[in-house]
Amino acid sequence: MRKKITFGILLAAGILTSNHGMGPRSAAAAEPGAATDDSVEDQINQGIALRRAGKDEAALGVFLDVEKRSPDSVRVMLHIATAALAAGKWTMASDYMQKAQLHKDDAYFQKHKSAIDNVQRVINQHVGLFRANGAPAGAEVRLSGELIGTLPMGNAKAVEVGSYMLEVSKSGYFPLRRLINVANDGTLTQEDVELREQKPVPSAAIMGQTSLQAGAAAGDAETQAPVPWWRERWVTWSLLGVGVAAGAVSGTAFAIRENDANRWNSDACLSTLVPSASRGSLCASTHRDIETLQAVGITTGIAAGVFGAAALIHGLATAPRSTQERSPAPQAERSCIPSLGGVVCYGSF
Repeated sequence: MRKKITFGILLAAGILTSNHGMGPRSAAAAEPGAATDDSVEDQINQGIALRRAGKDEAALGVFLDVEKRSPDSVRVMLHIATAALAAGKWTMASDYMQKAQLHKDDAYFQKHKSAIDNVQRVINQHVGLFRANGAPAGAEVRLSGELIGTLPMGNAKAVEVGSYMLEVSKSGYFPLRRLINVANDGTLTQEDVELREQKPVPSAAIMGQTSLQAGAAAGDAETQAPVPWWRERWVTWSLLGVGVAAGAVSGTAFAIRENDANRWNSDACLSTLVPSASRGSLCASTHRDIETLQAVGITTGIAAGVFGAAALIHGLATAPRSTQERSPAPQAERSCIPSLGGVVCYGSF
């Protein structure tokens, strides 16, 4: 956190409070669209005082309140960006810095451009851009459960650097889940997605009626009845495939976690710009990545075991039997079919 506070105070104390002899009213009036009453300047000075006291969250609230009264003030935008940065709200800091960048020709912006560039570099170390491309239109795009947009995503979304579980879903389509990494320095990370439409499956009643009709016409309903779809061999292989895929995701997650853990334990994430900063404040995102990857690795590892066991059980239960053994299953045996309901639900993936 020391690194963020240092740059925040640099901007707040070094440039945002420097009016070079102008009074409070003239300083506020110098910015287009800014309110000209003394109370706005008093609020800004109150926020600056809170920043210097290390109360960044409180200062951010004050600056956001000032924005309502002076929405076009470049100075206020920069105050919000640096206060958000000091509070660890990286995406918020990035959003307001981008707003300020739209006023590059503003005299106030140009006067303090060097300090602003320094703050932008700090933000870029923690924020990247993400966009999902593909179909169908209207599908919801989430990163680790948080909704960030719908397909097609026209504009990239600013997100904190790290690993995420990408989830894309829409009613009537099989959802997609994929582990992704968002890079820093404002790099755009893009993922191509294509959801498959779900095909309607005939109900058990319709399939049973069709089997009876076919058996009556042939004179042998038992031999002519079609095999229920849930007893097909492709179900066994599908379950096994999901188990293998989950195991691969688990292995990948633990491998990336190990790499992040080595980075955490090394000096790679430390900065020479602020040598007094603690590892916990500068490498907070790396620590969160390690915890997320560990959770993903454990969850997918368990899923691999569950789907592997389900594939084995299904394979044994649907193994071919001799003609003499093909008799109506007793009620007790049919009760085991619903136990595979969790497995049949695999078709929704």
